[in-house]
Amino acid sequence: MAKIHRHVFENPGFMVLRFLSSLGSGLVMSAPFSIIGTVWDRQQAMKYYGFISTFNAVGALCGPLAAGALVDAGMGRLPFFLWVPFYVFAVAVICMAYPNVKQETGSKFDALGLFYLACTVVPLILWLGLSGDGKPLA
Repeated sequence: MAKIHRHVFENPGFMVLRFLSSLGSGLVMSAPFSIIGTVWDRQQAMKYYGFISTFNAVGALCGPLAAGALVDAGMGRLPFFLWVPFYVFAVAVICMAYPNVKQETGSKFDALGLFYLACTVVPLILWLGLSGDGKPLA
């Protein structure tokens, strides 16, 4: 266990790949719901929400099984790259399926909301990530 702990925290490449994996996961998990809610009316959106939820459930079941099989086969680093082809496929499908329709609404990007979100989420993540290491946060 100590060897794994030392390898994880002494290898910055591992942490960067883990960060990218988490970031990509958050983006890909939320993007379809935003797109569906924006493009289709409520009745059609429910059907597409069901499709997305089904695919998320299949991924939640198959992902750990595939990663476990790769680790058991001796390829311990490969599960961290397992998400790349699936996310490329997901982005390609989103780009092809998203209808090219101009919207009449004058909604703008909420930069202030993004700033507030970053100011609240980043300290929370730092607090949770650094707690328990014996380092004072203040």
